[in-house]
Amino acid sequence: MRPCIFFSILIMLLVFQSCKKQEKCPEIFLLPASISPHKPTYKVGDTIEVVSMFHYMLPGYHQDDATRERKKVGDFDMRGIVWHPGASVYRIDSLFMHSEYSLIGSNFAFLQQTNGFGPFQYSESGVRLTGEYEYANDTFQLSFKLICQSTGTYFFEIGSRNFGRRAQPFEGWCRRLTYDTKYVMNEYQNNNIDFLRESPDSHWNEWILLDPQGRFHDFGGYCFKVEPR
Repeated sequence: MRPCIFFSILIMLLVFQSCKKQEKCPEIFLLPASISPHKPTYKVGDTIEVVSMFHYMLPGYHQDDATRERKKVGDFDMRGIVWHPGASVYRIDSLFMHSEYSLIGSNFAFLQQTNGFGPFQYSESGVRLTGEYEYANDTFQLSFKLICQSTGTYFFEIGSRNFGRRAQPFEGWCRRLTYDTKYVMNEYQNNNIDFLRESPDSHWNEWILLDPQGRFHDFGGYCFKVEPR
């Protein structure tokens, strides 16, 4: 029985050490983004600018599985990383099918500011923005403008496909762990999440609000209204 006890203790110690090491591994990177002008209501013809810029030395975070608390574990050199950003705008004040599709190109005109980032038609009715950041002067840079063309209440989101199996290696990366990329819109200031409650669609007024951090804030969520001029 003693050998069994010895090996059991040894396994427990190895698991404990592995967990302690994982606490120093970056699991999440937070990318800043901003919308300007930052306001809840626009008029048809108004221009909305979206900007995301950050230095190549990026803070990495470890997230506690139980509390979801994020703890910074260091700054990491992310030069050479391809982020694969994508942005969408959905109409949320309708139960019609178009509420499921990104309406860039129909309800919003797109003005390109970053080379290699632009519209991608993923279905007959849906157009989203995809591409890549530009890199210059030690900074990743992405910016574009949307011109409001149709009235309604909308949900904007931005995300990165650089996660899980798509994750790319960097110095300090823990190979046995994947990492994820989240967005911080307007430094988590008021991004009009309450507009979701006005939607007649349970996807917006219920499902997202069951986990606002994971389903709204982490995707750079921003709600706004467009009114007639």
